[in-house]
Amino acid sequence: MDYSELLEVLVEQEINLDRYLQLTKTKQDAIVHNDLTRLMNTNSAEEKILLQIKNIETKWLKIIKKNNMSKDHIEEINISTLDEDDALLVKNLREHQNNIKKLAAEITEANGLNRYLISNARDFIKEILTSIFNNKTKSIIDRKI
Repeated sequence: MDYSELLEVLVEQEINLDRYLQLTKTKQDAIVHNDLTRLMNTNSAEEKILLQIKNIETKWLKIIKKNNMSKDHIEEINISTLDEDDALLVKNLREHQNNIKKLAAEITEANGLNRYLISNARDFIKEILTSIFNNKTKSIIDRKI
């Protein structure tokens, strides 16, 4: 089994996930500082990176299917039965898989914080609008601000 193709895909995925994490943190900063332009640019870049992540995931699944492996195959390999080069490749694969899992956890946490910020911003805007337009009997056009 040639593990170098799998390693190449994992390295590429790790790079893209790291970029996505940085974009998520940039989005968080844009939300906090009310920088709409940067938020829109970040969203656009995020869409592109997510497409790349999806394509690499598809590529990973094709390699796994082509080699009749399961998704957990790398973790199930007994390194002691491999030659030295393959054993080193498998160790690298496991290391990159662990890095990807850590990045996924960080991304999930950052996205949770962003959802929290957005939710609080919505509630704040709703409260402001409710206090401004307190009288619901008048038409919005007839109200004095």
